[in-house]
Amino acid sequence: MLTSLVCLLALHILVFVCRTAYLLLRHSPLKPKGPVRTMIVLGSGGHTAEMLMLVESMDKQFYNPRVYVVAETDKMSAKRALTQEQSWSSGQVGVQQMLLVTA
Repeated sequence: MLTSLVCLLALHILVFVCRTAYLLLRHSPLKPKGPVRTMIVLGSGGHTAEMLMLVESMDKQFYNPRVYVVAETDKMSAKRALTQEQSWSSGQVGVQQMLLVTA
C-alpha cells in the first residue's frame, strides 16, 4: 500500500516537472506581436499614484489603447490620468476610454 502511494506521488511529481519544463522551453512566444489593449483601474488612497507610476514604466506603444476605470465619485483620479496621458503623448491623448463606475 505504501509502495503504491509512493509510486503515485512520484508519477505526479514527474508529470508536474515535465509540464513545467514544456511550458518554459516551448518555442512559441508568450508575448503578443502587436499592441495590447490595456485596462487600468484607478482608485483613492494612493492607488492612482501607484498605477500611474506603473503605467509610466510600460511601453506605451505596445500597451495601447489604454482604458481607465475610475469611480464616478473620483474626479481627481480621472483628471490625473488624462493629464498624465497628455504629458506622455505630447498633447495627443492616448486614452481610448475613461469608464466611470458607480458604486
